[in-house]
Amino acid sequence: MWKISIQLDDIAGLKSVPAEIDVYREMDDDEQGIRQTFGDDLINNRDNIQVWAIEMSLTKTKAQVQEQLDGVENKIQERLEGIENKIQNLANIVENKSLDRKVDKELWTIEIGDKLWVTHPYKYNNDNSKEPRKVDIGCTITNISGTGYLTVILLKERKEQKIISSLLSLEKWLLDCDGIPIMYRNKTDRQLREYIFVKRGGVTKNIKDLYGEYNATPRNN
Repeated sequence: MWKISIQLDDIAGLKSVPAEIDVYREMDDDEQGIRQTFGDDLINNRDNIQVWAIEMSLTKTKAQVQEQLDGVENKIQERLEGIENKIQNLANIVENKSLDRKVDKELWTIEIGDKLWVTHPYKYNNDNSKEPRKVDIGCTITNISGTGYLTVILLKERKEQKIISSLLSLEKWLLDCDGIPIMYRNKTDRQLREYIFVKRGGVTKNIKDLYGEYNATPRNN
């Protein structure tokens, strides 16, 4: 902020840019200092008119605007995440109430002690302009029911447990545990067989290949 003293009849001076006027002094933000300077000039420069001019820095203005925009963006992101979590919670409730009646055939190849692993870069609604979210998370099979339902436990610090009957329910649960937003989720299980892996005895195979071997192996009826 500047306070400029200009002659009363200096109309051109009043229209000048503050930096172009010879007699001006940059003021600080101290209110008492401004009042003191203003008062001194009223006493000592009675033939002058006091003009208070504010010249804002363009860089500072941009920074302030950007800060406000960032604040708005953060609030929007928080609300979106809240909505995503509510949607996912509803999906989990529906899934828990109506667990798949028919077990995916590929799960019949699974044995107790196997590790099921999801390793895949998930895209935001197949939008290539957004950075994919890389997922690398797995679980261990702790029990298999007579109907083929698997009891699995998460291979992380949180020892979460889940009963699954399909590859899609397995994927949804693992992505929930990994904090992947719903916009990155698959709507079908068509590609799941390519990037769900089974680790058994030091060997890792995707579940599609493992089921192919299982299906080709003769078994006694």
